[in-house]
Formats: sequence, structure tokens, C-alpha cells
Amino acid sequence: MAATTGSGHAEASAKLYDGVGELWLKSYGEHVHIGLYEKPIDKAEGELPSWGDAQSNTVQQLIGLTGLTRAKRLLDVGCGHGATACDFAEALNCDAVGINISPFQVDRANALAHERGLGSRAKFLVADGMAPPFEDGSFDLVVSVESAAYMPDKKRFISELSRVLAPGGTIVLADFCRKPGKLSAEQQVALDGIDRAFASAGNWHSADQYKRLFASHGLTVAAEADWTGRLRGFWDLSMWELLLRRDADMDSAYKSASLPWNAAKLWCRFVYMTHIIHMAMWRGCFEPFWMSINGFVLGANKRTMHTAFGSGALQYRVIVARKPLGAAKARPLPPLVIDVSAASGSDASSRSSAAGSGAEDTASESPRGSE
Repeated sequence: MAATTGSGHAEASAKLYDGVGELWLKSYGEHVHIGLYEKPIDKAEGELPSWGDAQSNTVQQLIGLTGLTRAKRLLDVGCGHGATACDFAEALNCDAVGINISPFQVDRANALAHERGLGSRAKFLVADGMAPPFEDGSFDLVVSVESAAYMPDKKRFISELSRVLAPGGTIVLADFCRKPGKLSAEQQVALDGIDRAFASAGNWHSADQYKRLFASHGLTVAAEADWTGRLRGFWDLSMWELLLRRDADMDSAYKSASLPWNAAKLWCRFVYMTHIIHMAMWRGCFEPFWMSINGFVLGANKRTMHTAFGSGALQYRVIVARKPLGAAKARPLPPLVIDVSAASGSDASSRSSAAGSGAEDTASESPRGSE
């Protein structure tokens, strides 16, 4: 999640995601995106895979769509808690940089990179997705998972992704998109409801509009996918899944344990999450938590999202685009210097810079409308 710096929308988004950060992290885990299933949800037979497995599957499918087996350096725009960038870095044996406007999520992302043994290979900082603080051509892979919806100016956003991408590089965009063509009044109301619930930016674009924006910067579409019927989001999770089923290991452990032991663990997690809510409200974060309680516990967000999908207004699309090498000769990426010590600050203008044309990266040692 990221948005344009200094705007009222950016401040609202940062307040929401910082306010509910600890609760969402404990409830949903390290990934902040949809879970993808092999078959359409309405045709699934038997018990669905665990929520953690479905989220991991989302990232693995995205990596597969790139057609890449290796990369040098990736940028994850709107990096959440950092899990997507870490997964990409491990799968493609590359360095990773993530940017986000939520200081809480950036702090957690740097901690996750350390926990997963990535060391200096993965760095995360507070920065603006509408103005990434990097020089042209700094990355050979740029990833945006459910971040474009938070960008008020989609044209500028795609321009910035294209700018920081090196010749011959790849962009992966996975996001909620509006349907092509004219929206009915009902469909527009459904999309407006999403903006109110999730602090997204409006100015909804269709997949075709994104593809035209990529084409305007000389990029060609290498792969695309429509995952509309195969996903579940946070809004779909029952309270039982929310409290118990975060990943495959935990799911297996709960199933093998006795009912009293599971009940005790459930109660402990419920008490802990209630404590988080009380502490946040004590610090003056009432509004974000009320949005979460009303949206996820009382089911308002599930109704909002199901209305948008059910009306045909909303789709979930993936686009993989490549920048041609053209007349430029393949050359090493410019070295990248990142000031992670300031990763939780609010001024991202001087966080990082890329210059020169060396082959090695350098990083600090301290630790993501209308048609």
C-alpha cells in the first residue's frame, strides 16, 4: 500500500494502515494481499486450502507468470509487511527493495527480512509510490501487488514504474480493476463503497487502460491473467480462520491438538487481539479500529466486496509487461545506496539514490474513473 506524498488521501491511508497494523499482522500474517485458489471458489469441492497457503500461492503464481528464473534487483511498490518481496528475492536469487508510506509496515518488513536470513539483500523504507526516490533504470524487476488502486494518478504511477525499470526489465502489476466500458450507477456506487472501506483512491482503471499506459511507455505485455473467480480476501475470512488458520503449519497443529487445548489457544489469541485494540484506542486510533471492527468483524467489507464483484464492476487482473532493450546494450544496474536508518521517517525525498554504473550494489548494514 502506498500513495502520493502530502495528499489528504495519503495521510488517510497511512493512518488506517498504521492504526490497524499490529492487529492485522497478528490476524492475517505477513502477506497483505488476496489468497489465490486453483479452482473458482464457487466450484471448489471439499475444504479449501489454508489462508496462508492461498496467499503463498498468489506470490508463486506471480513469479511463474514473469517467466523469470533469476533477477538482479527488484522493487516492490507498496510492500506491505515485506513477505512478497522476500518471496521474490528467495525465488529469483536477487536483491529486493520495498517502499511503503506506512512506517509500521516498513519496520515489520525489515524485521521479516532479518528473520528470513536475507540480511542486506532485502531493504525496506518509507517512500512514495507516486515518486520512488530512485534514478532511472535502477531495477530489472518492478512488482506492484494491490498498490495501483491506492494511486490517485494512475498515469503518473505507471510512468514512474516504467522510469525506474531498466531496459529489458519486467513489471508485474496485480490489482483490483474496474470492468471495461461504461459503469452503471449501481456499479459506480459499489466502487465508491470500496474507496470508503479501504481508503483506495478512486479513479478506477480497467486492465485495458493499464495496458494502454504501459504501451505509451514502450512496454509490451508478456503475460496476463484474470483471477476474479479464484480469490478470497481478508473480507471473506470467518472469525475461526482469523484466529486460528494463518498458515499450513498452524492449521495442521490445531487439527492435531485436543479440543480443550485449541480452545485455550483461541482464547489467548482473542484476549491478545483485544488488548491490541484497547491500546490502539488509548493512543487515539479509534477510527481505524472501528473501520476494522465494522468492516471485518461485522462483515461490512465482505458485503461491499461481494457487491462489487457480483455486479460485474470489479475484476482482479494480473499484467506482466517488459521494457524492450532497444538499441541500449545490456549493462549492470547502477549501484543503490539506501538509508534504512531513516526508514520510519516521513520525509522520503533523500532516502536513497542511484548513480554511476557499477556492477555491485552497496547498502547500509542496518536493516515494502472512467474508461
